[in-house]
Amino acid sequence: MNFATVVEKLVQIGLSPVPERAEGIQELVGEGRVNQLGPDFWSSVSRNLTNAELEGLNKGLVVSEAEHGWIGGSATSGIWTYRELERRDKERAAQIADRMQY
Repeated sequence: MNFATVVEKLVQIGLSPVPERAEGIQELVGEGRVNQLGPDFWSSVSRNLTNAELEGLNKGLVVSEAEHGWIGGSATSGIWTYRELERRDKERAAQIADRMQY
């Protein structure tokens, strides 16, 4: 699957009411490589997303990492997308961090 498709699916998963059971989450089982891409990649992707889509991407990444056991460690992609959210809207990012137990 190409990166654009993976990002699109991650946004959809993150925006769904119950991301862990979202349609398409199982399609991402073998796509863990996206969880190891650095800040430059995610900054580039984020430029084209609305705040709501970026929030969905962040949640989709975090949920997919947990569901599929993706490796990311201290450089996991959820960190970079969260930092972009924080740069755009510190108050909203703080709310997300408070409940980020996906």
